[in-house]
Amino acid sequence: MSGSSGSCWRNLSRWLLVLILLAGGLALGYGGIKLLILGGSGYYLLAGIAYLVLSIMVGLRKSYTALFSLAVFVATLIWALTDATELTYWALMPRLVIPALFLMMTLWSGGGYQGVSASGRRFYNFSGVVIFLALLATLIASFYPHGQIRNQVNISENADAAHENAQNPSDWAFFGRNQRGTRFAPYTQINPDNVHNLQVAWTFHTGRRTSGKAIGVDENTPLQIGDKLYSCTPENLVSAIDADTGKLIWRFDPKARTAEHVTCRGVGYYDMDKDDSLTYAEKAAYTQSVCRRRIVVSTVDARLFTLDADKGTLCPGFGDNGYVNLKAYMGPTENSKRYHPTSLPVMMGHLTVVGGWVRDIVHGEPSGAVRAFDVRDGKLVWTWDIGKPEGLAKPGQNYTLETPNVWTIPTYDKELNLVYLPTGNGPPDYWGGDRNHIKEKFGAAVVALEASTGELRWVRQLVHHDVWDYDLPSQPVLYDVTNDKGQKIPALIQTTKTGQIFVIDRRNGEFVTKVVESPVPTAPAAEGEHLSATQPDSVGMPNIGNEPLTERSMWGITPFDQLYCRILFKNSVYKGRFTPPSAQPYIEWPSLLGGMNWGGISIDESRNLMFVNDMRMALRMQLVTREEAKQY
Repeated sequence: MSGSSGSCWRNLSRWLLVLILLAGGLALGYGGIKLLILGGSGYYLLAGIAYLVLSIMVGLRKSYTALFSLAVFVATLIWALTDATELTYWALMPRLVIPALFLMMTLWSGGGYQGVSASGRRFYNFSGVVIFLALLATLIASFYPHGQIRNQVNISENADAAHENAQNPSDWAFFGRNQRGTRFAPYTQINPDNVHNLQVAWTFHTGRRTSGKAIGVDENTPLQIGDKLYSCTPENLVSAIDADTGKLIWRFDPKARTAEHVTCRGVGYYDMDKDDSLTYAEKAAYTQSVCRRRIVVSTVDARLFTLDADKGTLCPGFGDNGYVNLKAYMGPTENSKRYHPTSLPVMMGHLTVVGGWVRDIVHGEPSGAVRAFDVRDGKLVWTWDIGKPEGLAKPGQNYTLETPNVWTIPTYDKELNLVYLPTGNGPPDYWGGDRNHIKEKFGAAVVALEASTGELRWVRQLVHHDVWDYDLPSQPVLYDVTNDKGQKIPALIQTTKTGQIFVIDRRNGEFVTKVVESPVPTAPAAEGEHLSATQPDSVGMPNIGNEPLTERSMWGITPFDQLYCRILFKNSVYKGRFTPPSAQPYIEWPSLLGGMNWGGISIDESRNLMFVNDMRMALRMQLVTREEAKQY
């Protein structure tokens, strides 16, 4: 009975292997034909045929089946080594793992082949075990980093920068910790030698809503002022937390709701008694004990309010019953559905600058106007509206619709009294055939305004005629650098969705590192479009995650989804960076999700090291006509 059972099991497993090889061969063969027709690699068709033949041989129990399977794998290995764009783990894994599995299963079924001796069966089993162990090691290796690049560079140490002092306090009082946005903190207690000993000290529950519609996502960077933390939920529920114990000190809920893009990236902090933009008399004129220290919040339903930092109560005398309506004069906001701030209020002395996210899909979207308010009383101080003469709107005027907006975090330069605005593009995205000169000049640009008046000082565009949704996504970082002439330059570092880093003289908008105008494709273009023939190319800084794509760089966990990805690639328009949007399916790489997005960069000021993170996700897109759009 035991021999009969063993034979039955071998037959069952053999026919199961036949079905697996047959399915794999058919999938590779069918996809391989489609890829070959599109001008792609012929490997997949040949591999499909080979696995179909192998399935027949397994079914017929041919004695040379294992040898043929080994030959198929060796051929695949040779192809993989020549086809991969780089010989790295993640490049070779999808090309070789499934073929290795097929080889392993073929070897293990070798006991059922005709004319195989006992020693042959042992050899097949042993070889299968070796492949199994190799595959197990490959699986374990997936949990470890691969593709690391290490360059030996001379690092200059500045120990003083790593310690707290009057110019470098320990508080995390801004979104990027300091006003410059470098995220550098003068903390030395936790270091590379003891970081592995960290344990959870406390856990705090923010009280955010976790069910229902439009609950949003957590993107909050808490502020730390002394022994208090100040956090916000996606719907602007603000909490003050004891930094040592994690206990709630106070909580304030503005009951903010909106239908789209629900997020709170942080709050602002203002201390009247430390504000050197006010005179002694101005400080003395505010006689109330409350709200000398304020938390400043912009909400997802487009309101602005301030709270007493110690008590969590609305500040008296601010706006209308504690709130300023940010929807006023902005156009068709649909009760904040099409417009609201997604950045936090950036402090400029006793002023705060507020931009906003705009649902930039169609014509007639709300204005992208940027405003500055006095945090003491909520009064509007200036509005930068590029549709108005001199770019400044008068009180009570409606703002110009669908102008470039500022949805991410501006940066304030106290020494130069300038605020730097990273702009988006004027709606709609993806087609700009009728854009006016205002959208063309100020879209996807760094704009420097006089912080106290809103007057324009300079503008530096980093994407011309942006039809890829390449808004400038991150907070500009202020840091002094040395140029190629050995001169110390007060610089602004701006990262982009295109994977490029621009270094700009923040005094005048001139480039510090080399930037050239490089030719880019302008066809096939959408009907009525007029694309820029060149784009700024930051060749003096590293380009990150924007290497040109090829069919060979398409990826998948297995050969099957890699093949499908190759077919989609060959069936799409791709002409490198800035491939024009068109009515044909086209690939946007880097995509509107990044390159580098709103997370921005960090700078270790003690060692002059810049840390950059990026996202690498291509999008396959297509423009449709108004008539076609009605079906969606």
